[in-house]
Amino acid sequence: MDSLSRGAGGIEPEMLLFYPDGQAFTSYNEEKQRAERLANKLRELGLNPDEI
Repeated sequence: MDSLSRGAGGIEPEMLLFYPDGQAFTSYNEEKQRAERLANKLRELGLNPDEI
């Protein structure tokens, strides 16, 4: 991959997807962070997120 295809610092840019009305889908990183917050909250409540 050439340098023009990469984002700043040589990191691949994240692809952004949009609904037809122009609203952006959440990114993979946002969903991953959301899932981690949920898993942490479940652990605080004494539940194992891997067993649900």
